[in-house]
Amino acid sequence: MRKFLAIISFFIWAKPCAAALVDLSLFYMQGTTTAATSSSAGVTNFSGYVGISMDRQGRFHIGWNYASYSTSTTASSTTTYNSTQMGPSLVAFLNKAHNWRLGFSYNLITSASYQTTSGSTEAWGGTGLSTDIGYQFYFFEKVMVGCKFNYSTTNYTTKLIGNTQSSVNYNETLIYPSIGLAVEF
Repeated sequence: MRKFLAIISFFIWAKPCAAALVDLSLFYMQGTTTAATSSSAGVTNFSGYVGISMDRQGRFHIGWNYASYSTSTTASSTTTYNSTQMGPSLVAFLNKAHNWRLGFSYNLITSASYQTTSGSTEAWGGTGLSTDIGYQFYFFEKVMVGCKFNYSTTNYTTKLIGNTQSSVNYNETLIYPSIGLAVEF
């Protein structure tokens, strides 16, 4: 009952602000190297955020983040890494015009699949942190487009192969630019 009352109180408090933000970002990169042996690599990232304003000016938003990361490397064998992450987020606009933004996410729910051509597939679990800073401008009245500089680090603590689970200490860190689209309601 206390949780229910806390949630209702939060929405009553937030109601006068009544601003919402939906933010989508995308990054894609593909490269090939040809030397004594040839190799290729690809990286894809998609992230989305939905939040509500915490103040009347709409400069601070709290919400939920979802991110999907995928990397693939091919040389003599292929290795793929696919991760989905989600958790609470905070977005702050650093000026009145909402051009400069800073975002922070703590991804409580993080899972990954790590696969090689040798046939082994591992399922990883852990938590992650991500942050971004970017510049955006209004394309239409409530629609913004822009670019961001992103940093993401994930710490995996469990690994599952078949039915065998073990403790691990794996890290994945990505630094990348992205383009974004944001809509204010």
